[in-house]
Amino acid sequence: MCNKIKFSHNYSKLMSQTSARLMWVFEFTKDESLNQDLFIAYDTLIEDTQEFYELKDGKYVVLLFLGNDGIPFTTIRPRKGRYGDKLEYYSGKIGEKFEIVIKEVKQ
Repeated sequence: MCNKIKFSHNYSKLMSQTSARLMWVFEFTKDESLNQDLFIAYDTLIEDTQEFYELKDGKYVVLLFLGNDGIPFTTIRPRKGRYGDKLEYYSGKIGEKFEIVIKEVKQ
């Protein structure tokens, strides 16, 4: 398996899954005018600290995965990145398997 999806923290939504298949990709705009609190809270809850990762207003890509234990989850990524348009990139990866990589926290 060569695809990897990296997370900066161990998020509650991952439920200890180690791999997942990308099922769908869509664009998402975070702004103050929409009531998105519940979705953002679900997607950004950090397991260890019970804090939330802060998302700034802007354009994002939502990736919908089906984890190896059969539990679906999403992840929100900025639309544009160092390597280009993530909507284009991930749209070409639908159906492919990804290894879940959680960045180790230095203590």
